[in-house]
Amino acid sequence: MKSSKATKGIVSYADLQPIGDLHDILRNGSFINNKTMRCVKMKASNFSSFMIYPRELKITWGDDPRYWRWPWLEEDLKVEVAELLEVCWLEVHGSFQMNHLDRGHKYDVMFVIMMKDAAGFQDDATLKLELPDGEVQQRKVNLNKLAPKKWVMVKVGDFVAKGLGEIKYSLLDYDDPNWKTGLLIGGALIKHST
Repeated sequence: MKSSKATKGIVSYADLQPIGDLHDILRNGSFINNKTMRCVKMKASNFSSFMIYPRELKITWGDDPRYWRWPWLEEDLKVEVAELLEVCWLEVHGSFQMNHLDRGHKYDVMFVIMMKDAAGFQDDATLKLELPDGEVQQRKVNLNKLAPKKWVMVKVGDFVAKGLGEIKYSLLDYDDPNWKTGLLIGGALIKHST
C-alpha cells in the first residue's frame, strides 16, 4: 500500500498569477483529445504545457442549466467557459496522464478562473492535487480576495513528472451551505515550471 504524504497550506499572492490576455493561452498550440485540450509550447521554456478546457473537467451539476451555463469565450476561439449561475456545492475535478509530460521536469497545476459579480463565497475554497505516488497537496484560497472581472491562474500545486500515472486536481467549496454565484472557469493549466 502506498503511503500518503500530505502537504497543506494557504495560497499566497505569489501563487496567483494574473493573465494579461487569456487569448494567448487559449489560442496558441494544437487541439488534442477531441478539442477539449490544447498542447502549448511555452516560449520561455521550450517545454509543452497543456490547457484543459472546462468541458474536459468534471463539474458537479455542470450539465444542469439551472446551475451552470456554457458561454463561448469569443466566437473566434471556439472555446466554452463554465459560468456558475448558482450552487451551494462547488466541486470541480480534473485529471491528466503524466506520460504526456517531460520526465524529470517540474510542473505547476493551475485553475484559470474569474470572479464575475461573485457572491456566496464565504469560507476558503480547497485546492487539491493528488499524485500517483500517493502524495496529496492541499491548499486554501479565499476566492473573494481575487481581483474581480480578471482572469487569474490559481496554483493548485506542483510536482516533478516521473513517467506513468495520473495526477488529479480539484477545486472544492462545499463546507458552507451558502449559494454561490459568479465564478467563471476557463480551464486548468498544466504548466512547465520556470
